[in-house]
Amino acid sequence: MGAEIAYDSVNDLDTLLAMSNQIINGVIVAKGEPALLASVKQYLAEQDVMNLSSSGPDNIELIPKGIDKATAIRQIQTLHGIDADHTFVFGDGQNDLGMLQAAKYSVAMGNALPEVKAVANYVTESNVNDGVAKFLQKHFELSLSDSEVGL
Repeated sequence: MGAEIAYDSVNDLDTLLAMSNQIINGVIVAKGEPALLASVKQYLAEQDVMNLSSSGPDNIELIPKGIDKATAIRQIQTLHGIDADHTFVFGDGQNDLGMLQAAKYSVAMGNALPEVKAVANYVTESNVNDGVAKFLQKHFELSLSDSEVGL
């Protein structure tokens, strides 16, 4: 079994703000509470101590200021000597917006949020309909059998 992931449960906004400089990746979940989540997101945005994003309608993701998935993509590009013109990224959520701007081949999944599709250079089928495989197959003009792409 893999290593245990350490986490702290925070139950109020004052404690969250006091810990903001220690957060590497935080998630606030409020299933079925969109008004509450929107209120918390607005309050945290006004504090301007963390980047706020979301990978779905029931959460807020918290990461350090100036860090997002684009930071990771640029680090990988630097480490491997790959430029943006030779980078492919795929995304569907708000937390993918920065990453999509760090690559020439930015692809929104068919199930992506409208703002993600607006930023991406391409749109493919949804993640449950093998969108990544189908995009790559078409882009590279690959001829694969249905069983090879999981169809």
